[in-house]
Amino acid sequence: MTSTPARRLQLVPVGPAACIPAWLGPALDETFGTLSYHGEPLELDRAGYDPARGQFLSAPIVDELVERARSAPRGEAMEWALGVTEAELYAPGLTFVFGEATVGGCAAVVSTSRLRDGAGADPRVFGTRLLAEAVHELGHVAGLDHCAREDCVMHLSAGVEDTDRKGTRPCAECRVALQRARCTSNPCSGPISRLP
Repeated sequence: MTSTPARRLQLVPVGPAACIPAWLGPALDETFGTLSYHGEPLELDRAGYDPARGQFLSAPIVDELVERARSAPRGEAMEWALGVTEAELYAPGLTFVFGEATVGGCAAVVSTSRLRDGAGADPRVFGTRLLAEAVHELGHVAGLDHCAREDCVMHLSAGVEDTDRKGTRPCAECRVALQRARCTSNPCSGPISRLP
């Protein structure tokens, strides 16, 4: 009997200042059972920039990451892609977003732009926030929706205070849903719904 190969997680720096901490991949692998690796950087598309807002639209970045995940060689394990950017992101109808993901798809992006707010010089605060938002967005990729529990990583964050409150772990109910999601394949094909 052959086992299903672990899903590969491509970590993609997005934009000129993007930097992905070395610890992020192993922390995400522990949560999602993935095999992470660093992919080639992705340039920010100036067409997605709104100069009046000073922000980039998140959807075009996710679209590029979807294409990367779709182009993984056939026969390899299912591919997910997570972009990490320093750029400030927004989505239609929202002032800003910490990230955006394809729900039950294969790609997400996280912005670190506001994660340093109020963190002072403590890199642990920033690191915990980055992990929380990365787990949140990949939770959507795995098919999870937003959770009503404020202490669950899948709770929607309106600001860093919410991110600090929810922490980096899913609640028991979301953990069960995540375990089920690990056992299913979810190619990035067909119509894609998105969540911040």
